[in-house]
Amino acid sequence: MSLIDSVTPATTTPAGTGSPNVTATPTTGEGGTAPVVVTNDWYYDDNIKGSGDKPDWLKDKYKTAADQAKAYVEVEKKLGAFKGAPDTYDLTLEGHPDIKFSDADPMLKDFLESAKKNGVSQEYVTEILGTYAKALTAILPDKETELKKIGPNAAQDLQILS
Repeated sequence: MSLIDSVTPATTTPAGTGSPNVTATPTTGEGGTAPVVVTNDWYYDDNIKGSGDKPDWLKDKYKTAADQAKAYVEVEKKLGAFKGAPDTYDLTLEGHPDIKFSDADPMLKDFLESAKKNGVSQEYVTEILGTYAKALTAILPDKETELKKIGPNAAQDLQILS
């Protein structure tokens, strides 16, 4: 028994499913088989069949050309905002002039090289630097709390020690 023997004659797929229609004829009885015929049906929109062969630009994952067009608009919204990597990244954080980053920092240098190679935008690098700054400053002790622990003359005592 061949694979073609197991195909039901005139099997079709409903409009808009994205699968091609298949028509098959079982074996002829004399050991020969009729070929499986695959039609290249495609649709502009639900129930609006396209004519001729399915266009190369219509991807198999979309049921209709209209579905693909809708998906294109969504992708364009996401990628349209993409500005790419700048020649050099600005390492300042707006609103935090006291935080300074150095592009000589080995960890930051590796990150910036990877960001540039992968086309990461300035906006995203700034967002990552803000998160990095929060992580670095979270481990720092509170200056006022530490001075209170030293005592009422903490500022003067520290002057003497330095």
